Amino acid sequence: MKNLKIFALVTVVITATYCTKDTAEEVVPENHANNQQEVSPEILSKLESMGFDTKTKPPKAFEGKIIVEGDITLDEKTILEHQDQKLAYYSLVSCANARNITVLNEMGNTPPGRAVAAAIGLWNNVRNSNLRFVLVNRGPADITMRLDRTINNTALGTLPSNNNAGNLIRVNNSPSVQFPGLNWRNIIAHELGHNIGFLHLSQSHLGTIVPGTEGSFDFNSIMISSPRNISSVRDLSRRDKIAVERMYSNRRDRHCR
Repeated sequence: MKNLKIFALVTVVITATYCTKDTAEEVVPENHANNQQEVSPEILSKLESMGFDTKTKPPKAFEGKIIVEGDITLDEKTILEHQDQKLAYYSLVSCANARNITVLNEMGNTPPGRAVAAAIGLWNNVRNSNLRFVLVNRGPADITMRLDRTINNTALGTLPSNNNAGNLIRVNNSPSVQFPGLNWRNIIAHELGHNIGFLHLSQSHLGTIVPGTEGSFDFNSIMISSPRNISSVRDLSRRDKIAVERMYSNRRDRHCR
């Protein structure tokens, strides 16, 4: 894999209906502040060597997983076995599996729940891509979205493993994590990006660039690391769309396999 630097994104297709119940069950612990633990020096060193930003938001251990850069979930075993430096993507969904990634929305008629279809629509509008998300109203599904106030962030995505999309997106809609101008559509679209393998774009940690997306910092990317910045994004940027086409397409030089 080439050692380049990040401007990446995702694509999705919407085909269906989503959960219409008026309320959704949430996991709300009495004290979630202590749910995340410090990671071992070995894990920290490995993440740094892979190019992840471990300073701005130090990685934390949570429910047997590692949370990096605030909203990305990785498996500890996978981190220790990973041999490459950070690329525009960490791992990908296989080309075959990417054609029909089912998404189950368990967030009900809440603000983030009502934004799921629009978030998926952003990705489904990317041309020349075989990556398709399909919204379903019952499980099992490839990706499940649920409300969860145990996380100390607005939302938390999961990177792919074993050629499959990350299986979970957690959303914390409590007032303590909300901010003026919060845009649930863009936040959920951002997390979907993580669940098909794309990492953050940040000025201080550019990661790697998908071929064809080189250039100056892409302020319009949906994968910018700050949720405040992505809230103002109207659509996927031009380079986001190019990246999706390169990652998931029929091209001979595509990256999904």
